[in-house]
Amino acid sequence: MGNFSGNSRPGQAGFTLLWVLFLLAVIGLGLAALGRTWQLADLREKEAQLLFVGDEYRRALESYYRAAPGNEKSYPKALADLLRDKRYPYPVRHLRRLYRDPMTNSLVWGLVRQGEVITGVYSLGVGTPLKIAGFPRQYKDFADKDSYQDWVFVAYPKGFDAGQAGEVADNVIKLPSPEERKLCDDALQVAMEACQAQAQPSQYENCMQEASKVHIRCAYNIKE
Repeated sequence: MGNFSGNSRPGQAGFTLLWVLFLLAVIGLGLAALGRTWQLADLREKEAQLLFVGDEYRRALESYYRAAPGNEKSYPKALADLLRDKRYPYPVRHLRRLYRDPMTNSLVWGLVRQGEVITGVYSLGVGTPLKIAGFPRQYKDFADKDSYQDWVFVAYPKGFDAGQAGEVADNVIKLPSPEERKLCDDALQVAMEACQAQAQPSQYENCMQEASKVHIRCAYNIKE
């Protein structure tokens, strides 16, 4: 009995060691698979963000183009122009903020230009997209692309929503008609005449400034 027990211990120890090594290998494979799953989930999230942000830029470019005060339409020369449209005497914004490229975490984007103006943006990220189908109709050409840089968000002169669905994109500034502008101008005239009744120069100046602001909001259909 003594010899049998003594001879069995090395075998049991070897078997235990093999079992531990097997468990470690299984755990390692599991962790690797879990890490890969997390990596894929993170990449899919970034792709979703890219589609959202790119669409925001596309719609803002369309809004800038269509909201030109005069008859001459134009796109901006810089993305920063979407935050403060300098064509207006009153602050007009076509974009809430400048977005980072989700694939690079940078504010630098690839720019589609026509001469000096910007008509579209695209990511500077490298790699092949996981998403190859199921895109919104305005981005159906993104299917089966080999690079994120092929996801180009280009503005439509009339707005994709307007051109395809007969509606105006909801972030496009809707300028009033000539008749509505006439009403705004008449209201300004009345306000200026009322300001004439102010005795103090400072009161008159404040009245005129307020009348001017109200007129601008009315004439350019700017909501508070």
